Amino acid sequence: MTETRGRALLISNEFSQSDRSRRKGSEHDYRNMKELLIRLGFIVTGEHRNYTAQVFVLLCSLNYN
Repeated sequence: MTETRGRALLISNEFSQSDRSRRKGSEHDYRNMKELLIRLGFIVTGEHRNYTAQVFVLLCSLNYN
């Protein structure tokens, strides 16, 4: 079994909160960051996208065992 560095919570916002316009390149950024984290030895947890601040706080407070 390969030892990992831990878990990474990757959160991506595709839309601007102020005017709900789409941020160009967000999907590309997400894929690149996920690949980088995996190559660095992290387990990427879920695909969390376009959540409110309240949901982000909840996600960050969860204990991933």
